[in-house]
Amino acid sequence: SSQSHLMRAVVHTSRSILSFSTTSRIRVNTKMTSSLLSFRTMCVSPKTVFLRNNAKSNKRKKLCAKPTAANAVSPPDSSSSSSSSSSSSGKKVSKNALKKQGKWQKGGENNRGGNGGGNNTNKNKNGPGGGSKAGFEIQGKLTQCYSLDEVFQVVRNEVDQFDSINASTALHRIASKGTREFDVSSSSSSVNGRGASTSVARAGRRTTGSRDGGDGHPYERIIKNSDFENLMGVVESNLANMDQFGLANVAWSLARLRVFEDDNGENKEMNEKGAEMLDTIARNFANCVKRQGGSSVRPQAFSNLLWAFGSFKYKISDQDGVLSKIYDQCETSWVENADAWKPQEMANLLVGVAHGDNATDRWSFYEKMQNCALHNLKAYPMDDRNADPRFVFTSRDISNFLWGLSKSLKSQKFNAQSIDPELISLMLQRLVADNFGGKQSVLNVSMTVWALANCKCQVPAPFMNALNQEIPRMTKRLSASQLDAIAWSIGEARFTLKYDDDAIDAVAEAIADNRESVFNESDPELVAKIFWALSRRGRIPADGSIIDKLVRKVEKCVDDLERSDKLLILHAWGVLRISPGENVVNKLVRAFLDEDEYEELEPDECAKLLCAYGRINHRPSSSSEAGSKFEAHLTHLAQTLADSAQASRLNPGTLALGLWGCALLKLDLDEDVLDVLARDAIRQTDSLRPNAFAKCIWALSTLRYDPTQDDLAKLTKKAQATILSPSDTNDASQSTREEVEIALKKLGGDSLH
Repeated sequence: SSQSHLMRAVVHTSRSILSFSTTSRIRVNTKMTSSLLSFRTMCVSPKTVFLRNNAKSNKRKKLCAKPTAANAVSPPDSSSSSSSSSSSSGKKVSKNALKKQGKWQKGGENNRGGNGGGNNTNKNKNGPGGGSKAGFEIQGKLTQCYSLDEVFQVVRNEVDQFDSINASTALHRIASKGTREFDVSSSSSSVNGRGASTSVARAGRRTTGSRDGGDGHPYERIIKNSDFENLMGVVESNLANMDQFGLANVAWSLARLRVFEDDNGENKEMNEKGAEMLDTIARNFANCVKRQGGSSVRPQAFSNLLWAFGSFKYKISDQDGVLSKIYDQCETSWVENADAWKPQEMANLLVGVAHGDNATDRWSFYEKMQNCALHNLKAYPMDDRNADPRFVFTSRDISNFLWGLSKSLKSQKFNAQSIDPELISLMLQRLVADNFGGKQSVLNVSMTVWALANCKCQVPAPFMNALNQEIPRMTKRLSASQLDAIAWSIGEARFTLKYDDDAIDAVAEAIADNRESVFNESDPELVAKIFWALSRRGRIPADGSIIDKLVRKVEKCVDDLERSDKLLILHAWGVLRISPGENVVNKLVRAFLDEDEYEELEPDECAKLLCAYGRINHRPSSSSEAGSKFEAHLTHLAQTLADSAQASRLNPGTLALGLWGCALLKLDLDEDVLDVLARDAIRQTDSLRPNAFAKCIWALSTLRYDPTQDDLAKLTKKAQATILSPSDTNDASQSTREEVEIALKKLGGDSLH
């Protein structure tokens, strides 16, 4: 008995010690946790504090705010009648039960109060747009879903009870979560319990069969399972009941999931069902925003809708004024609600307009959009550290905005002055300050310079100075498409983008060293483009090995080059006076020697080929079979030019280039061909620029043309007015003056000194 009491005492004492130890440990841990949280709060960045406080504020607003048409549902109205007796008792009736009773109607009332809400003028409080008790509960379940599986579980169990808000919310959740979680190449978890799977993938990555080894649509296991198909049926039947934000979300979700793309990830031709659905969405959206007024519509609705149509590359029909109604309300919103527009919303809208070929020719659309962006840039200057980051233009927003604006303006043939210089200056200042020197500059810089070159607007000198320093730093990290954009801007905007030699050489070297050149389908074109850009700038890189590497790339990918690219390369070599070697030239020329190709050559192509052959001194011996074939090719080129000149359809510049090429090759032209070309040159004397005119005079003298006295007098008068006589507008070099004077003497003219 004493031993038993002793044991109980020991056990009691042990428990007391353990309890004390645990309590002490909890107190210590609590104090440590409190200290760590306090330290963490002191060390958190101002931006994080702002976002956290803003999130709390928004949460309080949501709790206190009145329900809105976009996200609220009304409680059931006890006075309204239901479509079945079971509805009045509050019990849900399944789809199968309704079918047995003969009361099921696809998209109809179905025990949920009729076709109210959304665009319907006769709204019923219990309708899909107005909300019901069941819809309210389903909406709560959908908003609490944190994974794709959970969303599909709600769809699977509740889709028969979905109203319009439930339908758009479910689709939006699947699109936003599915594209982040889903990976075609993995099979980690089930979507619908029948073999489909989901896994984590990088957000926004366009994984196609050709990239990851899989076949089919990248989101095939999402959009082709039965639950998704059932949801799509409910979405379609509720389009008429949705408000503008629901419609925009549906369009965004369809684009995000690439629903209407084929298995190769391309949207070559929209199928009839998809086109009908998109037309319905656009039409209903236009009616909604017109009725509500643009200033009362959330900017995100405009942005999401137009971004989605751009993603589909789908042109909105304006047959019933649909696009005009949308753009009218956009303009109203930019004027009356400018403070509500976020930079990302502006940029996405413009990118969508450009991609979807939905640009308008009404200047007010672009003017008010630019004013809205300018208002934002001034309201949130670079030195404002307390600005809401959601309303501050990022480098990505700037590049997307300028790209979309430039592409849209150019498609409607607006001139270079169409973009506000102050807007350009503020955006480029911010781009340099926020992005240059960073890792993301490769994407933003390439898009920005493409946009600036496309619209040919004046670029501030400080930006060009910074750009010329940035390009050599980042060229090694540029992809083929980014190099392509910069190379194009070098050639296209000679007078507005003042690239220095180091920047141009750095781009050329990056293309020459690009290891993907032989394997990437865009790279053969890229090699052609850099030669074109160099020829437009008249620049041969200081490092001679760069040209040698580029020539070798041409030789390796010659079979993958389009005929137009081969012509571009030959012409560029001629302009730059590059001698690449007979082997590679013969490979390029082979594409033009086939007699079947003759009829396809345009006069300007003939002129460029003649000039290129002459400048690189390519003319095989006529005694060989290849040389004989080449001579026939040259004869055909000259004849094509003469035929066009005979019909008075030859451009003055093309004429001068063609004659100059014939003279460089010292062709023995047929007398009739030479006469036709010479007469056309004399006829177009007043239209020829001084340089082109000098080429014509030299070419005619080299080809031994014998002009009449009247023709010679006309040529002499033009030479005296534009080349030989000193004047403020005469910028001809001394060597050009001497060549023209010698040429006129050969043609029979007197000395002009």
